[in-house]
Amino acid sequence: MKFLNKSILAFLFLLIFININTTAQIPWPEKPQNLQALPIETTTDQLKDIMFSFSGALGVNCVYCHVATDRRDFSTYNFSTDRNPNKQKARIMIQMVNKINNESISMISSIDQNKEILKVNCITCHRGYNRPMPLENLLYEKIKKDGVDKASDEYDKLRKRYYGKDTFNFDENALTDLSYKLKNENLIAEAIKIIELNLTFYPDSPIVQDCAGDVYEAAGDYNKAIKCSEKTIDLIDNVLKINDSFHKQIKENAFAKINRLKGK
Repeated sequence: MKFLNKSILAFLFLLIFININTTAQIPWPEKPQNLQALPIETTTDQLKDIMFSFSGALGVNCVYCHVATDRRDFSTYNFSTDRNPNKQKARIMIQMVNKINNESISMISSIDQNKEILKVNCITCHRGYNRPMPLENLLYEKIKKDGVDKASDEYDKLRKRYYGKDTFNFDENALTDLSYKLKNENLIAEAIKIIELNLTFYPDSPIVQDCAGDVYEAAGDYNKAIKCSEKTIDLIDNVLKINDSFHKQIKENAFAKINRLKGK
């Protein structure tokens, strides 16, 4: 069973949290044990490739799924036990991937016979993170659990680690969407914190400025709302000189906001 080609595996080796000298000393069993989701005929060498691909795809090390008394000492690992719930989840995920490839993808392949159909694997969704979810969802969850300040710190950490990779979307849309979601739930202070964080990275984005205007209006800070709306119009007309229908709509929203708030 082969999940990834050799070139991808070579790249994934660079991502895992085990240096090459240590991995050489991992006490791999002579024969794989307790295989349930993987084919029973899987060899030890194949198992190594599969485990390394999992590690790289999720950005985790062995102890994420396996049980050990010391994660840095591989002689303390019990690779065959099922006591770690993540190992059980991994089996379900393997079965899901196999089902997608063997059923859904194979159906597409039968229709589009002249094109090579790429199969999915762990990295298709995870892309180096153990929980494959949009950035705005992850931060929303963090806000609900630990507050907006912790979520802001989390954004900074994720940006430092993953910016430039395809793990998360760090363009202006992620925090813009999150700001609107918080505003619509009347979490205004949190929405302000997030949109101001977005403005530090994208001060010249009409989308972000327009969203800031909406958030400040909801907060009752009409002066800031008007200034953001004026900035939105200036960016579209004079700086970026964009004339597509999408930005026309943003500009109309900004004008309406200014007219609505002047004199308040």
